[in-house]
Amino acid sequence: MPSGTRRVPHIETNRSDVRELADRTRDAVDGIRQGSKDRWTITKVHESTASCQVWEYVRCNPSSGAFTVNLPVIRKTDIGAEVIVKNKSVSANTITIAAPGSDLIDGSTTATISAARGVVRLVVESLTEWSVS
Repeated sequence: MPSGTRRVPHIETNRSDVRELADRTRDAVDGIRQGSKDRWTITKVHESTASCQVWEYVRCNPSSGAFTVNLPVIRKTDIGAEVIVKNKSVSANTITIAAPGSDLIDGSTTATISAARGVVRLVVESLTEWSVS
């Protein structure tokens, strides 16, 4: 062996270990890409029921009446991701924020904005839980 080089120990692995490591690495990279704060999307102003994705700033105008913003199904790469829902108007009509399926928002299936210019910031806590922060 040439001077100044070290021998790397041999590590026994099998294909499933390598696949698992590759999957975990890919999931981590996808999470970084999707969770980057540089990737925030500002939506058009919604005036009726709308659906959103993680890392969206959802602008709403409920002046014509109450409506619902539907949150996305949580993926494992979404942990820590956020959604912001904002009433951009002076209307106090209710904007309901609904979790999909059996997901919860701080223990409930919905959260609401009932104040003019109100805002709710939601963070993905787990695969089934959103938290209002």
